[in-house]
Amino acid sequence: MKLIAIVDDQSANRAVFGRLAKKIAPALKVESFASAEEALAYFNTGHHPDMVITDFRMTGMDGAEFISALRETPWAHDVPVIVITAYEDRAHRLEALRAGATDFLLAPVDHGEFVSRGKNLLHMATSRKHAKQRATALERELADSHRARNTLLRRSRQHLLQVIDTVPAMISATDESGKFVFVNRCMAESMRSTPEALTGSPAPPGLEGRRCASARWELKAPPVGCCGERRPCCEARYEEIVRDTYGAERVFLTSETPLEGSHSDAPLWLRTSLDITDLKAAQERLHFLAYRDQLTGTPNRLRIEKTIQALLSGNGKKSPSFALFMLDLDRFKAINDTLGHSIGDRVLKSVAGRLETVLPDAVVVGRLGGDEFGIVLRLTGTYPHEEARERAVTIRDAFIPPFAIGPDDSTHPDAAMDDSVVITTASIGIVVHQDASETVDMLLKRADMAMYKAKTAGGNTFELFHHEMEDAEAAAMRIELDLQSVVTSRELILHYQPQIDLRSGKIIGVEALLRWQRPDGTLLLPATFLPVAEETGLIVPITEWVLNEACRQQVAWTAEDITVRMAVNMSGVLFRRADIHNLVMDVIERTGINPVDLELELTESVLIGNTDTANQQLADLRKLGAAVAVDDFGTGYASLTYLSRLVIDRIKIDKSFIDRIENSPSDQAIVRSMIDLCRKLEIKVTTEGIERPEQARWLARQRCDEGQGYYFSRPQPADKIAEMFHTSMKAAHRDEMQMCHISASEGGPELAP
Repeated sequence: MKLIAIVDDQSANRAVFGRLAKKIAPALKVESFASAEEALAYFNTGHHPDMVITDFRMTGMDGAEFISALRETPWAHDVPVIVITAYEDRAHRLEALRAGATDFLLAPVDHGEFVSRGKNLLHMATSRKHAKQRATALERELADSHRARNTLLRRSRQHLLQVIDTVPAMISATDESGKFVFVNRCMAESMRSTPEALTGSPAPPGLEGRRCASARWELKAPPVGCCGERRPCCEARYEEIVRDTYGAERVFLTSETPLEGSHSDAPLWLRTSLDITDLKAAQERLHFLAYRDQLTGTPNRLRIEKTIQALLSGNGKKSPSFALFMLDLDRFKAINDTLGHSIGDRVLKSVAGRLETVLPDAVVVGRLGGDEFGIVLRLTGTYPHEEARERAVTIRDAFIPPFAIGPDDSTHPDAAMDDSVVITTASIGIVVHQDASETVDMLLKRADMAMYKAKTAGGNTFELFHHEMEDAEAAAMRIELDLQSVVTSRELILHYQPQIDLRSGKIIGVEALLRWQRPDGTLLLPATFLPVAEETGLIVPITEWVLNEACRQQVAWTAEDITVRMAVNMSGVLFRRADIHNLVMDVIERTGINPVDLELELTESVLIGNTDTANQQLADLRKLGAAVAVDDFGTGYASLTYLSRLVIDRIKIDKSFIDRIENSPSDQAIVRSMIDLCRKLEIKVTTEGIERPEQARWLARQRCDEGQGYYFSRPQPADKIAEMFHTSMKAAHRDEMQMCHISASEGGPELAP
């Protein structure tokens, strides 16, 4: 809290000035004194005021003497002092200012002026005090920084010398006369001496080794330091070969740099030599690994691509005519499967060697990967396509003689040679480069298309690329474009897979499964186009069509006295992009389906991502009367603990748990746990992917409610499903289902312990 001292020998003045002083600032303490002596005594006890207001003429010590005494104390140099006096002559004002007064006011005092001057002076004093404290702190920090810097510099010099001595590089500095002024330990040891013995001695004339003319280092820009400062360029930087004390040749990267800032006018020369022998060997090894196939030793895909790119570039000239041949060995998988992969590897090496032998003029012969090889040949004739065919015949005929398997790389040198042979042929794809717009990827893609065409023709032949091959690939791209109008073009159809009551064997439900029937009659499964539909948002109108068509069909079956529950898959995208509640309600109203005959299937990921939000949406759907099922349960993020939290009517156990149910105790335990828990939670269970009667019998004994799968029926058109209700399927499985029922009720033995 700030303190203002009032000094006046008149009590009335002290009272008035005290009241005015309290208006200068909030949270202010005001002390009044009847004499200067009393005030000084109070100040000497440690109560230092932030501002003093004093009368000039007082009994005893007057204002001038009081101010002078006040200014002599160290803490009061900057304390503002306002002098109040009734004397108007200039001499009194000067006397007050000489004594150290900061400002003065004439009595009788104007109250507003008193408060304003007090505020200004107090604010200025406070600012000056803070600035002085900050300046003092900065001076202290600066002094500490200088001391720390000097200490750090001294230590860093010592550490630098220690570090240079431990660096695995030969470092030395020589003066203009060629004498050593510094030698690190590595340099001294290489000369079989010590740094102390070499310092001051002339550098030996044969210090430099044999320079590698092809490995000189070029500096493209002036070097800079780690902080961006410019540094003088090295006089020389080069690789040199030096013979060590044992007679072995070592490769060094050497740099020579003038050292500025030395005591003499002539600069010192710093010479640094780093042993890069191992680095050079590693570079050569990496180059081999990067551009050579590890099995055959021939150029790899990267090397082949770079070779093609170099031909396309042509160093600014017109690129030459050439052909790319892509070979794929026929039935090579059979060789690996019957003879083993080690034999297959030896066959690949034998093929590579023969191709290099029969094509000595090839620009490149290499292995693209697996059992594929790439060959680039220059075409010099007038008819490049005919020439390419002729060369392809040469390559194909090279596969007529059997290939010697040869020795295994791991075979001992003294072991007997393996004289076994293997017969194989090749499918060859050819693309002739003549268009300047072609790229490496384009040529490889086209050669691959042609090779695949040769492969589908039976192998042991060649095909020349033609643009019709690209048309087939474009057809695949057209699927994505055709999705834009798939609903309006009436190409979507539904098939239905029955869901069977495992107790009675009756069909009690069907699952609607989407198919896309192309104009050419091709029937596409959802996996080929639904992911694209979800990415583009077309899944919303497609799902609306599916839901509408499935409900319409259910109503039509009901009119034929076929009572069946209709299950429809709902994409998770709808829960994020559409009003699923209104969508389902509109379909119910439009088709007239009884909501209790509708079941909506969703995947786990839709429900687990945000359980609370999902439950609210599911609850709204169930209010319409529709049931909700979790499809493919157990394959996603859900666990059994989620069952009690989800607002659902049914789970559908995924096929992956059923595939090995007869022989897998762990799968049996999992499925049994799911069924038991769902029974306690009053959640129905349907098992997907039932393909064998043993699976159906086991599930029936576990009191699983329903099942579906190829054992009962594959997905069928609507008319076939109607027939199944009236014909043989019910009769065919009646006896078997009764046995399942008897076995379940009698507690028959399970398939596995």
